Amino acid sequence: MMLVVALVASMAVVGPRAEAGAARLATFPVADLEGWGVAVDSAANRLYVSHTPTSRLLVLDPSTGATINSLPVGRLPHDVLHDPASARIYVANYYGDSVSVISSTTFATLATIPVGSAPHNLALNPRTQRLYVTMYGSAAIGVVDTGTLSTVGTVGVGGTPYEVAVDESRNVVYVARSGGLTVVNGANQVIRSISLGYSPTGLGYDPVSDGLFVSDWQADSVHALDAATLAPRATIQVQRGPASLVIQPETHRAYVLHRGSGSLSVIDTATMTAVQSLSLGFDPTGVAVDPTNQHVYVGRRDNIDKFTEDDVAPDTSFVSSPGRYTSSASASFAFAGADDLSSGAMFSYQCRFGSAPFSACSSPVAISGLQEGTYTFEVRARDKGGNVDPSPALHTWTVDGGRPASGFLTSRDSVLINAGSVASDAVQGTASDALSGIADVSVTFHPDTPGGQPFTGAVEISCLDEGRQNCSWRSNLPGRPGGYSVHAVARDRAGNLELPGPVTRVIVLGAAPRLLRHPSELPQH
Repeated sequence: MMLVVALVASMAVVGPRAEAGAARLATFPVADLEGWGVAVDSAANRLYVSHTPTSRLLVLDPSTGATINSLPVGRLPHDVLHDPASARIYVANYYGDSVSVISSTTFATLATIPVGSAPHNLALNPRTQRLYVTMYGSAAIGVVDTGTLSTVGTVGVGGTPYEVAVDESRNVVYVARSGGLTVVNGANQVIRSISLGYSPTGLGYDPVSDGLFVSDWQADSVHALDAATLAPRATIQVQRGPASLVIQPETHRAYVLHRGSGSLSVIDTATMTAVQSLSLGFDPTGVAVDPTNQHVYVGRRDNIDKFTEDDVAPDTSFVSSPGRYTSSASASFAFAGADDLSSGAMFSYQCRFGSAPFSACSSPVAISGLQEGTYTFEVRARDKGGNVDPSPALHTWTVDGGRPASGFLTSRDSVLINAGSVASDAVQGTASDALSGIADVSVTFHPDTPGGQPFTGAVEISCLDEGRQNCSWRSNLPGRPGGYSVHAVARDRAGNLELPGPVTRVIVLGAAPRLLRHPSELPQH
């Protein structure tokens, strides 16, 4: 038969919000696959899928659907579990009554461990090195020591076991079984057993909410329980025939497969509500979450569906960047991405300097050897869901290493009147800068009188263009009459100073005395 790997995009975030719905992205044909158990190896970018007709484990490329390897396991393999810490793959062999252990580094078979009748589902407690196996044919779970790769116990659970989940902090195991839920401690003892619904099947433990989520096949619902007390929190109505269930704590999501309706329900574990239902097609059988890349994979009898938890594009912003104008021949940029799911190291980046194509980069980026001119730098973030910022952060800046120039329009030795009002004369001049433009002009009056204090004028600037490349200026006069040497220094927007700057000389007079000509202006006695 032919496998079709379909990529589906779906929105899922922390907390309640409107769902965007599914959007199919691509279809990958892969020959002759019937996937039951699915596991993800994020670091190696691989999928491990049990192929029941040939009793093999297929290693797939999750980006293309291509088969990387095909490994022999036991008869009728079902569930698959990958442990990244030990670089091992565990496969429950339903007809082989065993668990295959395979190195995910070398793909060598490390052991085949007899566990009991019809092993079906797997869960691992890495803290205690215990692997728990539901045994469909014996109303029990098997316990495997992953250090010695041997079976160390069997625990009866009072009914046909379907799925198992581990609470590492309490060192307990929850087992969904026919008619209820059983709790087993680290000493392989049953410490609690309750009746629950009609036919508990799928099971997941959420460490964030400290909750259990149990699918009920016949009731078309999912039971939310307090993991510590097993007290009910909510009953969530879902599509027909809910079976396998997996939790993604980071995004507050539970994914429920419906064999009865060929669909996938998405549950918000924070609000305990169903927020989405995706149509999958015939007989979905296994589901796995890739928390690193925020993908979910659904195994079916003739294909694997892949969808992303995140279809919201990130925003990219600069943490630091050069000023709009600078005299430096080097520039440094620090930047960061942000969106509703990803944060920090979960982003990758692409940068572009000038008209060059975008290429991979990381913050900070340093650029050196810049000549005078105007430059652009862009950066865009990519989140783990594969979404790329459609509007990259853009910074434009001008490198200006030259000095501005200024000059006086007021003639040397001009006699100017400071009338103490807007009617006063002023020293006037021009300033220009070809690249960054004029920022300001300082005008200082140095009195001819020995020991006199310099006076800094208040300068008004008027420019002919938006770039402030050609400007005129005027400065007010000192209040004390006398001769002054006037020194002007222009500064451009890159911070370059005109040195030494032009010098001229003016004579400042006070306001002339006003003659009283009308009798009404004469003093009255």
